[in-house]
Amino acid sequence: MYFTIEDFQKGLDEIMLSDKFIVKGVTPVYAYENGKRTDKIQGYRYTLIDPEVYETFDIKVKGTNPVITNEMVTDRENRVYVALENAIIKPYKIEYGRVSCSVVADSIRVLSE
Repeated sequence: MYFTIEDFQKGLDEIMLSDKFIVKGVTPVYAYENGKRTDKIQGYRYTLIDPEVYETFDIKVKGTNPVITNEMVTDRENRVYVALENAIIKPYKIEYGRVSCSVVADSIRVLSE
């Protein structure tokens, strides 16, 4: 039996202890054509913190409008909590005993504390 790297995808909820996360930052993800970056935004990368273990990770969510902006994160006195819909961890490289993974989600929503 042969395995592909897709066989090792897991739901984020299978790995993380928390189901809500703190937003640390937001950056746009640009589309590439022929190996060159375009000005077209295809999604946003949210840097999140798991409040249970204080682990930081990035997650990519497709869409042309961010749910949260960096201004919302830095201008608020309180933390911004979010929940993720259908978040999947996808390994993309395994070498020298280490796995590199990306995390993608269908959507992200702000939670009322």
